[in-house]
Amino acid sequence: MQLKSLISSSYFPSNPFTFNSIPLYVKRDHSPSSLQYNKISGFPSSIYLSNNRFNGTIPSAIGRLKQLHVLDLSRNDITGNIPDKLSGLQNLEVLDLSFNDLQGSIPSSLNSLTFLSKFSVAHNHLQGEIPTGVQFQSFPTSSFEDNSNLCGSTQASPCTIADNVSGGQDVSSGSNNKFCLSCIFRMLSTAGNHDLLGRWP
Repeated sequence: MQLKSLISSSYFPSNPFTFNSIPLYVKRDHSPSSLQYNKISGFPSSIYLSNNRFNGTIPSAIGRLKQLHVLDLSRNDITGNIPDKLSGLQNLEVLDLSFNDLQGSIPSSLNSLTFLSKFSVAHNHLQGEIPTGVQFQSFPTSSFEDNSNLCGSTQASPCTIADNVSGGQDVSSGSNNKFCLSCIFRMLSTAGNHDLLGRWP
């Protein structure tokens, strides 16, 4: 089943605030905290979803998390393109999409993320020109490694005409979705000032 279709399936409850089995680590301030036996409200400032079994594409709902400072989706099985919607996260300081199966190019719109200080798309299947913004010129080679068709940065080989191709198609892989990534971001982006209650493992 494609991850996007899970939004309208039985995996997504009619009341999105009744989730009780999502292995999240969410931080709203500078002190580490977990969701176990917890009550949260408003929008989180940091989301760590690394090393889970998420697949499918990055949902567009992520663009509504305007207060997000850290987003870590590394070490999953996420496919498709890096969405332009990420450029709406103007407070973002850390973005880690490494060790996934992302395709297409790195959106040039990410140049607008002026607070971005840590970035990684290493170990994906990305292609085309690396954005030329100041931040992207300062990121180390390790941020882009194991993407054989990336080019253009001071950290990569020069681009040719053939390198400047459009991104790949959004393709969601597999039918063994254990967790619903779209559901998580939809829940967080619509939470507002509601209280999320429940027992989290």
